[in-house]
Amino acid sequence: MKNLFIILPIIVLFAFSSCTKDDNPTKCDNCTQKGTIVYLPIGCVGNSTTLGIMDEDGKFYFIKIDNTGHFINYKEGATICFDYNKLEDCEMHLQTGIMEIPISCIELTCLGGCKVEQDCYEISYIPTQCANIEFTDILGLKDPQGKYYMIQEDNSNAFKNYKVGDKVKVTFEKMNDCFICEACTCPAPDFCITLNEISLCDGKTRLDCFGTKELDFNTFNNLNLGEHHTIQTMRVEGNYLKFFVGFSGCDDKVKPTLNLTFPPLGAPFSILQGKLIFNRKPQACQAYFRKEVCYDIRDYLVRNPKSISIETSNGTVSIDL
Repeated sequence: MKNLFIILPIIVLFAFSSCTKDDNPTKCDNCTQKGTIVYLPIGCVGNSTTLGIMDEDGKFYFIKIDNTGHFINYKEGATICFDYNKLEDCEMHLQTGIMEIPISCIELTCLGGCKVEQDCYEISYIPTQCANIEFTDILGLKDPQGKYYMIQEDNSNAFKNYKVGDKVKVTFEKMNDCFICEACTCPAPDFCITLNEISLCDGKTRLDCFGTKELDFNTFNNLNLGEHHTIQTMRVEGNYLKFFVGFSGCDDKVKPTLNLTFPPLGAPFSILQGKLIFNRKPQACQAYFRKEVCYDIRDYLVRNPKSISIETSNGTVSIDL
């Protein structure tokens, strides 16, 4: 009898903590892929009587192993999120019909709610101390609640590539000490931070802008182009010159320097001229690569050039400003 009183609480505790078919099947909130519960197709002759998953791209999944124990609780048409491991050696036990439709055989590892997305921050100017001067010219972050974050340290080394209004995802650490001054033009952030990671909310990243180097006119004219390359789709976006560069080699790990020069003083025209230098040893491979590159040319734009002209192996590419 004494042993019964010891065992009974353990049984009760196990009953509450174990996973049963009566549990709420949507309790998992960290699955990453969206899908719909459907009857799996069998080619041209319609659908089978076997439930599976169709993802957002229309791909079908047969559940061979359900590690979640929850798939049985769902009905046709339910919208879910899921994660899985693909099984290579697996028979789906479905009649394929006249036309076989590809169906992946999977081990279900997560089923339920979708992963909660991180709030997006907005690239914004940091406000000032005084009401009559609303904002400084210092870029920082603004969260959905209207709080401002000034970036004291940028470990990502990428914040400079973003512009006002961009919606971004970030990871950062708040700093205990935040610079404060009394003048009206001083920034008045809510927090000072060390920025660790940043990307656009659509999952893309801004281009890492490479360096430019200004040369005098004679040095520029004597500069050898070196590696064969082409330039396509050149344009200016704000303070940045962007284009696609095509080149051959063993990989696309290049950070070409854009060498720039203006014509001599007194010249009747104002053209910003450039040459790309790839800064690497010649490679024996002949694989072709096409890579978008970006250059910060704000220091050159203040001199009001009429156009930009870049010399390539195949001639000169120019745009008017």
